[in-house]
Amino acid sequence: MTKEYDPLNLKAFRGTRIKIFGTNADDPEKGRIFLRTKVGWFERIVDASGDLIFTPVTHSEEELLKFVAKGNPSVDLVQLSDEYQKKAYGELLEQLTSNDFNLHFAAIWIGKNKLFTIIGMILIVLGLLIFGSGIYLRLAYSPTNIQSIGSYKQQFEQLYYGGLAAIIVGAIMDIFGWILIGLTSLAK
Repeated sequence: MTKEYDPLNLKAFRGTRIKIFGTNADDPEKGRIFLRTKVGWFERIVDASGDLIFTPVTHSEEELLKFVAKGNPSVDLVQLSDEYQKKAYGELLEQLTSNDFNLHFAAIWIGKNKLFTIIGMILIVLGLLIFGSGIYLRLAYSPTNIQSIGSYKQQFEQLYYGGLAAIIVGAIMDIFGWILIGLTSLAK
């Protein structure tokens, strides 16, 4: 059974009231229109060819106000009429089900997953190097070798026990690396 990709959690999203603001309350189509979803604020844009596009702009309402003020500092955002909100909400839901929109969020999620995968791999490699160094220290400076050295016994003991610490640290790094890689593979 394949898992349906749902970046915006549409099942939970449907039926919830979203915020829809515009810059022109009298004729929303002549102003800018912004919709809030669970993943942030989107601007509703009709491009030159007449296609409807919802493009992500910010994550918070404060950022949205700053974003709108960049283009025109005197513009105020107003909540649009219930009738227009229903229309825009329907358009957004229609757009959310399109593959292009889902692919956009898939690309964002894959980018984040790549970062976690790379960090996990780095942790594993470093963990293995530290673990291997610890094994070497434990073998090279074992108690049988310490007895024959004499005056350097204390330094050899420190290296021997330092090897144990390196083994533990290396193992912990490997475990966290595998956990990160496992979590990213589960998220796909």
